Amino acid sequence: MADLPPGAVARAPRTQLIPAVFLSHLAVDQHHQGRGLGRILLVDALQRCQSVQQMLGVRLLLLDVSHDAGEAQRIKLLRFYASMGFRALPGWPDRLFLSIPALSR
Repeated sequence: MADLPPGAVARAPRTQLIPAVFLSHLAVDQHHQGRGLGRILLVDALQRCQSVQQMLGVRLLLLDVSHDAGEAQRIKLLRFYASMGFRALPGWPDRLFLSIPALSR
């Protein structure tokens, strides 16, 4: 929790531990990119996280932006996730987070 900026999660637990979902390997094959499929996949993942939020107490969605595709692709991915509301953790520019309760607003 020390890595999160102040106010990133409303009503954060006092234990300094925040329940989170880590999204791994969300990708669209190169031949199918540019058709909005990545956005559809991410929206589906966000909706699923919202649906289990109350039951599991999940507060954050985390993901890492891969370096495998090169710097241009990394920048493209960072912009895409930023357009969906994700922010970088301070000191961890390639680890992004999104407050799940903020999705309801």
